Amino acid sequence: MELVQNEEIVEGDQLPSEATLASRLGVSRNTIRELLIQMETEGLVLRNHGIGTILRRVPKTHGNYQSFLQLIAESGRAPTYEFVGPHDCVPTQEIKEELAVTDKKNVKKIERVLFADTIPVAFVIDYLPIQIVEFIENWSNFSGDMVAMIGQAVGHNRFTQNVSINAVSCDKRLADKLRLSLGDPVVHVHTIMQTMLMQPVASTHSYLRPNELPLEYLGTIRVTPDG
Repeated sequence: MELVQNEEIVEGDQLPSEATLASRLGVSRNTIRELLIQMETEGLVLRNHGIGTILRRVPKTHGNYQSFLQLIAESGRAPTYEFVGPHDCVPTQEIKEELAVTDKKNVKKIERVLFADTIPVAFVIDYLPIQIVEFIENWSNFSGDMVAMIGQAVGHNRFTQNVSINAVSCDKRLADKLRLSLGDPVVHVHTIMQTMLMQPVASTHSYLRPNELPLEYLGTIRVTPDG
């Protein structure tokens, strides 16, 4: 939250009232209440009737985030990427629900292949709400880091990311993109990114060559096994 990011409160401090937070952030008290309930469920705050809400631990946010391109560079290899989009798509019902949209026309798709030297190590598909796409005026400035691009579009970099990881077998498209054989295993990382007020801004499916990119960075966000 903004107060934590600006170090106005620290662990053990009492949060302002719901009314104060709602006024400061320009949202309804119901939105603040839902956010605090989620934070309590995740162990970030302790809520006591008659006492108030106490910050238990500082949430991990975009400040701890490393992009795949950064991870490639830190491994001593040259990071490059190929990029296609944004373009129209036919999102699944699950993706529409993740992005809180009802009309398929309100979802755009971006595809990226990330390389370490000349080896394709990740194929990434980003689904974005159309309002996020329209915020981004010049896609020619895209650096390959979608989180940073969305942060520039919305004017802040405070996000949460819910992540699930499982193994999948290469179909023809994945095999072509990652230069693997049909049936080869790859790591599938599904990420839903939201603002701190739980507004969804992206649903991303990343397919990674095994043992090419470290997944330790996922320790900065909540990880739930899938499958």
